[in-house]
Amino acid sequence: DAVLDACLTGDPKSKVACETATKDNMVMVAGEITTQTKLDYEKVVRGVVAKIGFDSYVDDLSSVDSKGLSDKTCEVLVRINKQSPDIAGGVHVGKEDLDIGAGDQGIMFGYATDETEDCMPLTH
Repeated sequence: DAVLDACLTGDPKSKVACETATKDNMVMVAGEITTQTKLDYEKVVRGVVAKIGFDSYVDDLSSVDSKGLSDKTCEVLVRINKQSPDIAGGVHVGKEDLDIGAGDQGIMFGYATDETEDCMPLTH
C-alpha cells in the first residue's frame, strides 16, 4: 500500500499493480507501475519495514535477537516495469474515469486434497 500511496500522492492517475514478498532479510517489490511520480522504491520499502517494527536480523533465526528482518540491513529487490501496453489499451486508454477497469488483477485461493488423483478438490 505504501508504494501505491506514494505514487498517487505525486500522480493521482498512476496505474499500479505490484506485489511484495519477503524471506530471510530480503524484501522484493515487483510488478507494473506507470506514474509520473519519481519514487525511491528502496526507501519506501525500508520505511515500511521500520514502521512495522522489523529492526533486527541475525543469521541464526532461532536467536531471540532476530526478528527475521531489519530495515537497515535487508536486501531490497525492485522489479518494476511500466504497465503493459496491452493492459493499458484494454483497461484505461481512451476511456472515461468511470469506465476504467481493474486490469489483470484477481484473487485466487485453493488447496491440495486427496479427493482426486490430480490433488484438486471434487466439484460437488
